[in-house]
Amino acid sequence: MTGLNDVLTSRSQEVYGRAQKWLVKYFMEDRELSTITLGDAQEWRQFMLKSLSENTVRKMASVSKQMCSNAVDKGHIKNNPIAKLATAVKENRKRDHFVTSEVIYEVIDGCPSSEWKLVVALARFGGLRTPSEPFALKWSDINWTKEKIVVHSPKTEHHEGGECRIIPLFPESKPYLEKCFDEADDGAVFVVEGAQKGLRQSWVSIWRAGLKPWPKVFHNLRGSRQTELTDRFPFQVVCDWIGNTPEVARRHYLTITDEHFPKAVHNPVQQTAEMGSLCLDKGTRPKEKPPEIPRVSTLCRPLRRTEMDDTGLEPVTSTMSTWRSSQLS
Repeated sequence: MTGLNDVLTSRSQEVYGRAQKWLVKYFMEDRELSTITLGDAQEWRQFMLKSLSENTVRKMASVSKQMCSNAVDKGHIKNNPIAKLATAVKENRKRDHFVTSEVIYEVIDGCPSSEWKLVVALARFGGLRTPSEPFALKWSDINWTKEKIVVHSPKTEHHEGGECRIIPLFPESKPYLEKCFDEADDGAVFVVEGAQKGLRQSWVSIWRAGLKPWPKVFHNLRGSRQTELTDRFPFQVVCDWIGNTPEVARRHYLTITDEHFPKAVHNPVQQTAEMGSLCLDKGTRPKEKPPEIPRVSTLCRPLRRTEMDDTGLEPVTSTMSTWRSSQLS
């Protein structure tokens, strides 16, 4: 579409490429961006819904909205035709899935190369956003002595202090990193080079393990790691390692696992000191229950239940999806 390509930076071309494809697919390559109206944008949205999910359409609208906003800033067009489309991704925690370490080791065994084993390990045990963060990782980012990794984040680099974060060189992913280091060519810059093509390999690896791919494959690997680490380390520390805010973590990543229940039963929280006089030993407990006090119906009135708001648990990512939110699930 005329007037669109020149507002895309080289860094954002790959990210925005899919949205641009859907714009061109509907409006055609030679359509002037300035001739697109809000009504045209709404029809474009309905066109995408025939092939894409609601949240994917919202994401496409969000990215396209940003591109058109850049075009307005550069003077190519006067108004943003996509400005009023819904861009907030709808929350759907039904697609959350905790991936256990046992399962991910089976998947790693099915990976076709050392690099792909590392990509999966970094997603599950390092909590890296995949593919952007593993593919941006350089050997110079690995501090073997202090066992730390500098993770560059293209997604959050536009936020102050969000261009990178430091995470531990977790022992679960260290063997796969060492293996790739031993196999790397002399002078290699990026940790992951050969695996940068074909993310479908992650699905193939799951199938090879005899497993059914879970929803949001890499997002749930990242969420599983954050849930796992939050059980062991302070919440603010884990959020710093994973690279998100506590609110985003609670709404998008943290889940309840099957292991939480037996852990609560077999490893009770030590609260003897806090309970004080309520903590009676067996010798001081009455042998028989006290007689039940009859209830006086005229004095004991049932409490009224308060209606709870049935809000979703995941936050809406404010990008380009606000128009479609009221229409499709």
